[in-house]
Amino acid sequence: MKLNRKLMMIVAMVAFGVSASAQTVEAVGQKYNDAIELYKAKNYAQAVPALEQTVEMGTKVGDAAADMTTSAQSALMKAYKNYGVTLYKKKKYDESVKVLKNGIATAKKYGDEKSAKKFQSIIPQIYAGYGNSLLKSEKYDEALKQFDNALTEKPNCIRAFMGKETVYKDKGDFTKMKEFADKAIEVGAGSSKQAKRVQQAKKIAYLGLYKAGGEELSKGNSAKALSLFNDALKYGEGDADLYLNMALGYNASKNFSKAIEAAKKSLSLKGDGDKNAIYFVLAQAYEGAGDASIACANFKKVTAGPNVDAAKYQVTQVLKCK
Repeated sequence: MKLNRKLMMIVAMVAFGVSASAQTVEAVGQKYNDAIELYKAKNYAQAVPALEQTVEMGTKVGDAAADMTTSAQSALMKAYKNYGVTLYKKKKYDESVKVLKNGIATAKKYGDEKSAKKFQSIIPQIYAGYGNSLLKSEKYDEALKQFDNALTEKPNCIRAFMGKETVYKDKGDFTKMKEFADKAIEVGAGSSKQAKRVQQAKKIAYLGLYKAGGEELSKGNSAKALSLFNDALKYGEGDADLYLNMALGYNASKNFSKAIEAAKKSLSLKGDGDKNAIYFVLAQAYEGAGDASIACANFKKVTAGPNVDAAKYQVTQVLKCK
């Protein structure tokens, strides 16, 4: 009789254990389904904690909920990424970084180094994007701080180098601008993925130096203008107008051989465009160099524009061309 009672108690305990286990797995399943629905609805703010709870519950249950635990963990990593990117697109930069850093910690907790590295790779891009947003608002010092944050996370972040390059261009600090332009170009060198950004970095530097050179030339600072123009040519091939401006600078500096060279380069790049201004500057260069014959030939080619009368005066009154 006592033996039968013991058997009945053992059977009851096993039945209770099986029932409790089934209920626990069912609870994990319900939590998992609810979390996935939140994920599908792109409600990542709620999906992340719901999936974390699912993983915790599934881990406690063990083998019986292993498949759901693994699936929930995979969905959790995707939710972290999507949540961080969504916040970034909404320009909630600090929140975005916070979410992704939490994602890194969670991924490492589960031994998921691949997801941790993915989240880490996104963070410097967020800082760079934040910096560019501040840059557009001309908040230069704040922008520099975010670009520095990006470089702390990723020391060779080309977007951050380009951002700092642009800040210093806008500030008129061309020494610093060139420093970060060169770093961007160096980082992107040889990479087909970065080729477009390398070209952008070169263009930023080229146009910044070109514009600054023009401004210095208009102020009569020919030496400074020429230095800026020559630096610009390190980042771009130069066009007809740049070489024309260089010819003007060299004429003002009485470096007539260089002026002739620059003016000829301008002519070669002008194509079918109006060349009257170039002929006038080239004539002045030859006149300064003491070659009156070629100066006359070029002054005579000036047939339109604001320099026509001045060219005629040189031909008839100064050089007395034949």
